[in-house]
Amino acid sequence: MLLYKYQYFGMVLLMLAVACAQQPKPVNNPVSIAKAKTTRAVPATPYPIKKVIIREPDLRAWVDELNMRLGIYDSISNQSSYTLKELSQFKLTAAEVDSLAKDTDEDHRIQGSLLTGLYQRDYFFILMDKILNHPAIRRYRLDDIISTHVVRSDDDKLYNITIPEKWVGAYQGQLSWIHYRANDGKNYNFTPDESSGSGDSFNTDGFDNIQLMQTKDGVKYLMDGQVISCNTCVSYHIQLVHFDRGMPVIDFSYSIGMRSNTDDARYFNYNPAKKMIEMQYTPLEGEAAECDCKTDIERSSSRSYHVNSDSASAGADYYVRRRGKSLKCLFRFDGHTFVLDEKRSRLPLVRDAK
Repeated sequence: MLLYKYQYFGMVLLMLAVACAQQPKPVNNPVSIAKAKTTRAVPATPYPIKKVIIREPDLRAWVDELNMRLGIYDSISNQSSYTLKELSQFKLTAAEVDSLAKDTDEDHRIQGSLLTGLYQRDYFFILMDKILNHPAIRRYRLDDIISTHVVRSDDDKLYNITIPEKWVGAYQGQLSWIHYRANDGKNYNFTPDESSGSGDSFNTDGFDNIQLMQTKDGVKYLMDGQVISCNTCVSYHIQLVHFDRGMPVIDFSYSIGMRSNTDDARYFNYNPAKKMIEMQYTPLEGEAAECDCKTDIERSSSRSYHVNSDSASAGADYYVRRRGKSLKCLFRFDGHTFVLDEKRSRLPLVRDAK
């Protein structure tokens, strides 16, 4: 009987050993598995996004399609053309293909600019409108779920989303959306061509940074950006904005286009420690620049910094630079907004045009 018990336990141990040997070996890098319907697929993109679970089916579907379209849009070149057969890679509807087929060139090809225009008009503007106005969008940070250039304020209330316009030429313009989440629980969205109603508007090329500023009037946002406007040109812009019942009010706005492509000839910077906007520039022959920081509604006429008098219009005041000196504009924060520090700036001379 005792021998029988040992034989029995021996068989049990052997069966357990065989069962353990048949178990799959653990991998070194375990992968978490989630339901396909609850986690967004992350496309290959220069703007990686997080694997955020979007619980609202309609919002999730719109975000998935937007990111898919952004990945395809990135592969389209305005300088290229495509055959009708090649259009299949762009996931277009039959109606969209038929519409593009009417505009083929003499070689029966579709210009890339027509494709980018279609994507902007029929997909980006429509999908952005749905996403940004969805009641549940406040649950998510836009830079976590949208696969394009997104900047936000530290309080997660103000966002700017931009997509390259892909113009034919050197100008690198942007499609831009401003998304503001007010304290009253409402969302307010603006595209650059929409005015705030006071005569001011956001810069049309979007922003690279949004900094939250505590002022004597409450919270304001300092937004700055730049855009390549030609092979050797860059334009800088910076705006201070606050919101009144959901509508933007531009407290300060300054922009300047610079044609010189050397770093020692141009300088544009915001110094957060000093709360100072610093600009220095040596214009080229025949070029104009200014220190005019008035908002759009206040700016009735521009007094520019001209290198020579030939560029001044008749009957207007114009600026001429001091010989061997560059234009230097310093704007200091006074607790409410930015004002020109005339004593520390290097302003051009004013001369009445004859």
